[in-house]
Amino acid sequence: MLKVEVQGVTEAVQKAKDESESLKREIEDLKQKIQAAHANSAASKQKAANASATLKEKAKEAPVNQKSFFDGALTVKEGVTKLTGRPFAETSAFTLAGVSDLKLKFLYQGWGKAGEDGEKVPRLTFMAPRDRELKVELEVEGIAMSVTKEAELPAVSADFAMTAKGKLHDYKRVCVTIVG
Repeated sequence: MLKVEVQGVTEAVQKAKDESESLKREIEDLKQKIQAAHANSAASKQKAANASATLKEKAKEAPVNQKSFFDGALTVKEGVTKLTGRPFAETSAFTLAGVSDLKLKFLYQGWGKAGEDGEKVPRLTFMAPRDRELKVELEVEGIAMSVTKEAELPAVSADFAMTAKGKLHDYKRVCVTIVG
């Protein structure tokens, strides 16, 4: 009887050793998988850092929050204002910094009637959805003006302290930058 008990205990010990070895192999396998995951993680972090640096460089080259009046992707229509009879140019709608349905309207020869103060002062108007307040910088020929398009209003304008030019394409730089 003692022999049978010893044999039963011996078998139980052997079974426990076998299970222990199996668990050790499983633990070793998991350790290797964890090391591989850490290596992949480090490589992914490095790729992300490289991509981020590349994007920052590209962002410096072409700000995503700025749009030129002369952007080739925009259509520009020209007309004459009803109130003052002054020529204007207006862009097609565009999206900038995640905000859609934006437009620019430029009274490039001046905004006032003949003989009035604004006769030879260009005016740039930024139009945006009424539900949004946007802080923008309007720029004409290197002169920048910070303005806020308030919610509930369809547009905001800026008059530029310079002599207006006769034709739209006499201007080199007319743009808007969303700053907030």
